[in-house]
Amino acid sequence: MAENMTACMHNLYTLRGAQVRDARAWSHFLNESIELFGDKADVVFISHHWPRWGKDQIVKYMKKQRDLYEYIHDQTLRLANEGYTMTEIAEMMELPKSLSDEFYNRGYYGTLSHDVKAVYQRYLGWFDGNPANLNPLPQSRPARSTWSSWADRRP
Repeated sequence: MAENMTACMHNLYTLRGAQVRDARAWSHFLNESIELFGDKADVVFISHHWPRWGKDQIVKYMKKQRDLYEYIHDQTLRLANEGYTMTEIAEMMELPKSLSDEFYNRGYYGTLSHDVKAVYQRYLGWFDGNPANLNPLPQSRPARSTWSSWADRRP
């Protein structure tokens, strides 16, 4: 299964700055894997993680991973459509017990908070709706006073 399914919640946004991964497509392709191989699989193995054996266990695992990314995707967009910001959604989102109780759906490599922000960013960008955040000062500039800034420009 390569990195499509892991023994933990994967990151949809890599902190190193790669393109945001598509949670909806991820869920879709996990479902396609279930349809193509679920009734034939005796073992599934994933890079960096241990194998799983038995059709029933494999299909359950694949479905819960599929549902994890679908839930993150759909609920993030639902809350965004209700007017919540990226940060608000990340703070309020919780997985349903049916998903959170599975050890392999826990946050580790990725986190629910980061994945929510990734979905939000993919569709709506980084702007949080606050005009004051459209053109913020770089982190080093707010510490300088207006006077020192003026004094530095004098001839």
